[in-house]
Amino acid sequence: MCAAGKETTMPDDTHALQDQAGDSPARAIGDSVRRFVGQHSSFRRIRDQRGQLPGFSRDIWRAMADAGWFGALLPEEDGGMGLGLAEAAAIAGGLASGLFPEPFTGAAILPLLLLSASDNPDLRDTLIPAILAGETLAAVAWQEDANEIDPRRCATRIGVEGGTAILTGTKRFIAGAAGADGFIVSASGREGIELWWVPTEADGVTLSPERLADGTFGGTVTLTAVRVPARHRIAVGADTLSRALDVATILAAAELLSVAEAAFDMTLEHLRTRTQFGATIGSFQALQHRAVDCGAQLEIARAVLRDAIEGMDGGDVTARAAGGDATARAAAASRAKARCGDAAILVAREGIQMFGAMGFTDELDLSLCVKRILVLSAWLGSAHHHRRRFAALCPPQADATQTRVAISEHLRSLPRDTDWNSLLHDDFRGLVRDFFETAYPDEYRHLPRRVRWHEVRDFNLRLAERGWIAPAWPRSAGGMALSPAKQLIYVEELERAGVGRAPDQGVRQLGPVLMKYGTEAQKAEYLPKILCCEHIWCQGYSEPGSGSDLASVATTAVRDGEKFVINGQKIWTSLAMDSTHIYILCRTDPSKPKQQGLSFIIAPMDTPGISWRPIRNIAGDEEFCQVFLDDVRVPADNLVGALNQGWTVAKAVLGFERLGTGSPNRPLMAFNRLTAMARASGLLDDQGFVDDFTRLRVLLLDHATLYSRYAQAVGRGEMLGYEVSYLKIVGMEAMQRVTEFALERAGALGAMGGPIAVGDIEVDLLAPFYLARMTTIGAGTSEINRNIVAKRVLRLPDR
Repeated sequence: MCAAGKETTMPDDTHALQDQAGDSPARAIGDSVRRFVGQHSSFRRIRDQRGQLPGFSRDIWRAMADAGWFGALLPEEDGGMGLGLAEAAAIAGGLASGLFPEPFTGAAILPLLLLSASDNPDLRDTLIPAILAGETLAAVAWQEDANEIDPRRCATRIGVEGGTAILTGTKRFIAGAAGADGFIVSASGREGIELWWVPTEADGVTLSPERLADGTFGGTVTLTAVRVPARHRIAVGADTLSRALDVATILAAAELLSVAEAAFDMTLEHLRTRTQFGATIGSFQALQHRAVDCGAQLEIARAVLRDAIEGMDGGDVTARAAGGDATARAAAASRAKARCGDAAILVAREGIQMFGAMGFTDELDLSLCVKRILVLSAWLGSAHHHRRRFAALCPPQADATQTRVAISEHLRSLPRDTDWNSLLHDDFRGLVRDFFETAYPDEYRHLPRRVRWHEVRDFNLRLAERGWIAPAWPRSAGGMALSPAKQLIYVEELERAGVGRAPDQGVRQLGPVLMKYGTEAQKAEYLPKILCCEHIWCQGYSEPGSGSDLASVATTAVRDGEKFVINGQKIWTSLAMDSTHIYILCRTDPSKPKQQGLSFIIAPMDTPGISWRPIRNIAGDEEFCQVFLDDVRVPADNLVGALNQGWTVAKAVLGFERLGTGSPNRPLMAFNRLTAMARASGLLDDQGFVDDFTRLRVLLLDHATLYSRYAQAVGRGEMLGYEVSYLKIVGMEAMQRVTEFALERAGALGAMGGPIAVGDIEVDLLAPFYLARMTTIGAGTSEINRNIVAKRVLRLPDR
C-alpha cells in the first residue's frame, strides 16, 4: 500500500506503450516519454492535483509543449513533427501510464487536427503556433448528450449577420474545459456542421467546471447568443470533425490500455508478494485464473488497438466494413475503444477484488488507476455506445451462407506462385470466395461436426493443386505466406462457404515444427507430402488416465539398434481413422523426471502393431480414436529433435495446436448460424437482442484479430510462446457463449435435436452446442491453459 503523501515513483514500464511502439521512431519517443514521466510526476503529484482547478498543471503543460509532442500528427510545414498515429499513441499511452491529468489528446491533438484541416489561413497561423507553444489551451466542445457520440447530432445553432456569427447552445463533457483559453465549437449552420473558435472571455460564454471521478475536471459550456467575428470560422463539414474524433478515440483507447497495464502490474506484484494462510496468494488457483482472464483481455486489446493504429496509418485494417475508408476507420476506432474499455474495466474490478479490503481504500495507488479508467472509459463514448456505433456502421452480412461473386478470368488464371499479398483485399476475397463456392461439395457445407477425409478429399486435392493448403506457411516451404489481413479474409470466406475442417494437423502443427526442429531429410520427405495431401497426420499425445497432464506420458520408446520399439496407448486422437501418419510423444528415458525423458517420434499408421478404436462423442459422431501401440518398430531417423528433448518439440506443437484450436473458424461458423437464425426469426429487430448479439460479434472479430497476429508470427517462422494459450481460452469460450446464446434465444426450439425450421431456413442448434463443449477441453483444458499462463506468462508463484 502507498499512503497519501508518500512519494512513489511512477511505472517505468508500459506494456501497451511497448506493443504500440514497435521499432523506432515510436520506441525512441516512448523512451523519451517514460523519462519525462519519471522527471515530472509522481503519485503524490497526482493526489495533490485532485480537485484543484483547473485539474492539471500549466507548467507541466508547457513542458509537454516544449518536448514537441503536441504537434506529433501535424505536418512539418505546420510546425509539427509529421509522425504517424503509432508515435502519437506512444506519447498518449506513456503519459497515461503516469496518470498525467494534463489533457494531451483532448486539448492538444484533437484541436490541432481540426485546425490543420481549416481553410482559414489567418486563424490557422494564429492558433496553431500558440497551441504548439503551450501558450493557448484550446478545448473542443462538440458533445451535447451523454448517450450520443455522433457529432452530426448537433442542437447548437449558428447564424451569421454581416461580419458577425451568433452561437447558441450547450456543450458538455469537454476535456480541459476548466483551463481553456478558448473553445472549438461545433454548430449547425446553413452549410451543415461548422467549427468555430470561441474565446473563453467572449460575452455570453458560461463555463461550469465539473469534477470527474479521478479529481480532474471536464466542463459544460453554455453559449447564449455569443457573438464572434465571422473570421473565427475554422472549417465546414462533419467529416472533418468525425475524422479527428476517430483519431482521438484511438488515442483514448491507447491511454485506457496503458492505465490498465499499470493497474495490472500493481495487482500482479501484490499477488506475488502478499502472503496469507502460510502461502503467497498468487499461488491460489482461483486468483491465478482471475488474473489470467485479465491478461487475456489485455492481450486482445493490444492486438485490436495495434490493428486500428496500423489502419489509420495506412496499413491493413482487419475490421471488415462496407462503405469505404471512412466507415472502416470509424468501425476500427469503435472496436478499439470498446475492447480497451472492457479490458480496463475488468482489470480495475478484479484488481480491487484481489487486493481485498486494501483495494477499497483511496490510499492504495491502484485506486488512482481505477478512477482514471472510469473517466477514460466514458470519454468520447463508452464501450456500450461504441458497440452500438459499430453495429450501425457494419450491419451483419445479408447472407451468412453463400453469395456468388463475379471475378475476372485474369484472377482465376493467376499461377500458384503469385504473391497473394499483392492483390487488393476485394480481389483476393472474390478469388477465394469463388473457389470455395465452386469447388467445395454442397452436401458438406455447414456441417455440425468434423468432416471426414473421404468427404473432402477431392476438394483438398484441388486446394493443394492451387497452392492454398497452407496459408500461413512461408513461401520457401510452399505456403501462401499470407499477411494477417489476408489470412483473416481466407478464414472468413471458409466460414461463409461452410467449408468443413479436414484432418489438418500436418499443416497446422507438424509442418511448422519440422521447419524448426526437423532434419533436412525429414523436411524433404514430409513437407511436400503434407502440401499435396499424400500424408494425413494425427497427434499421439493424450493417454488414458493422464488427462491434461501431458508430461505424465507412459508410452515408451526403447532403442533397439537402428529402430525404436514403441509400446503404449494414446486417446482422444482426432480422426486417427482417416490418418496415414501419427506423431507420438514417448518416454525414452524413464530414469529422468517427467518432461526430461521424453522424445518426439513419427510413424506411418500402417506400421505393424498400430491399431485404433473409434470413440463416439456426445453428439453421436465418431471424431476421436483410442490408438494402441504394440511393439511398433520405427526407424531411429524418425526422431524429431534431439533424444530426450521431445518436450521442447511437443511444446512447439502445442503452441501450433492452440493456434489451431484457437482459430476463429469454428466460432465464426457457429456465429454465422446464429446470424441466419436471428435474421429468419426477426430477432435483429429487437434492440436488446442486437446489443447482446453485437457484443458477441465484436468479441469474435477481436479474437480473429489476435489470431491473425499469432498467425503472422508463424508465417515468419517464429515459435509461439506460452501466451498463445490466451487465444485458445478466449476463442473457445467465446464459441460456447455463441452456442449458449443461440439456444437461449431460440426458446422452445432449443430443445429439439437435429435441424429445425426457423423461418425459411433450417439450423441445427444442439450439435454446435455439443461441439463447443469439446473446444475448451482439447489441446489442454481451459483450466490447464490458465495454469500455464499464470506461471509462464504472468510469473505467479507455485506456492
